[in-house]
Amino acid sequence: MNSTLKNITGLLIALVFIFVGYNIFIQGDGLEYIAGSAVNDEKLAKAQVFIKRSATLDQIKIDTSIFEDPLFLSYRSFSNPIAELPYNYQRNPFIESTQISNF
Repeated sequence: MNSTLKNITGLLIALVFIFVGYNIFIQGDGLEYIAGSAVNDEKLAKAQVFIKRSATLDQIKIDTSIFEDPLFLSYRSFSNPIAELPYNYQRNPFIESTQISNF
């Protein structure tokens, strides 16, 4: 055979292997071809469990009227506001707490 023909044949064979390898392993569908129906059965079982759980969650109704109650709205927060610090601020543990507020 001619060396040019050998090069073209080798290139075509390499391209076929690359194409087949890409389709099987990169796109992720190759595992279904290899494992057959076991993978499909597992996916179907997981989908059925998901559908059942979704139907159960859809039946739950939460009563949010408590958040509109005047007694709930009359509550006030006793939390202290958090001081805004620069993102690169590092507190020195050896400074007294009265000096920290002057950053």
